[in-house]
Amino acid sequence: MRPIFLSLIILTTHFGFGQVSPLEIQKSAKGVYVQHKVAPKENWYSVGRVYFISPKEIASYNDLSMEKGLGISQLLNIPLTAANFTSLGASGTPVVYKVKQKEGLIKIAADFGVDIGQLRKLNQLSSDNLKVGSMLVLGHLVSNSSSLASAVSTSTAVSAPAVVVPAIAATPQQPAKTNDARSQYSYRSPTGYFLNVFQQQAAQGKEQLMEQPAFGVFKSSSGWQDGKYYVLMNGVVPGTVIKLSSNKTDKTIYAKVLGAVPQGKESEGLVLRISNAAASILGVENDGAIGVVWYN
Repeated sequence: MRPIFLSLIILTTHFGFGQVSPLEIQKSAKGVYVQHKVAPKENWYSVGRVYFISPKEIASYNDLSMEKGLGISQLLNIPLTAANFTSLGASGTPVVYKVKQKEGLIKIAADFGVDIGQLRKLNQLSSDNLKVGSMLVLGHLVSNSSSLASAVSTSTAVSAPAVVVPAIAATPQQPAKTNDARSQYSYRSPTGYFLNVFQQQAAQGKEQLMEQPAFGVFKSSSGWQDGKYYVLMNGVVPGTVIKLSSNKTDKTIYAKVLGAVPQGKESEGLVLRISNAAASILGVENDGAIGVVWYN
């Protein structure tokens, strides 16, 4: 079957009285975000309402003080959190990523912590091959759509002609008010960002063990600074956090499962693949002996 390189319809999402263009995701050591260009008469609170996030959090994320007002055309980095961003469903403003050289679906899924199966679904992909320069939908900004429709035109949204993404439902869903992802996860030690989630799952599930599984390594930019380690693993529900321990170095980390190991010659016989950041912290290569623990 011929691969689909996101050659779908050009998207302009209608919310009844305005148009919302996709926003291009960006990433830093602080996490993932989109940019907003301040329009006339906007202030910290109005911007916060647009993106369904506390103005105090926006100010902190940008190392700014709310005591100082915003300037016209000032760029603000708006963090994407569990409260205003989701990779599930297809309602809200699409958040997209521009595919770069030598990037595949596995790497992008790991870098942004999105389930690889969900990426395929969001982008209607029949193949994991991606065309350089194409726009890949990673999820949706779930916000106050009325405010967003009038404000996105002044933000650093991706211009419509350059974006080719699947059609999205016209009626947005209002997001459930959840805690910021950083209140659920913490990166307090070399064991990684997902330790707290593992502990929560351990309290609710039944322990599963696997000794010395055949594994491989994939490249990822996550984990080196933020402690967000990811794995691809067969037979485990995406979103599960597993404990990886090296029999060689006695080191342990906690990693989030993005999806199953993709089929292909390079994955033949493998039970899981771990990010290169995880392999580095554990001190193992493809032939290193590891133990895996998770709960379901």
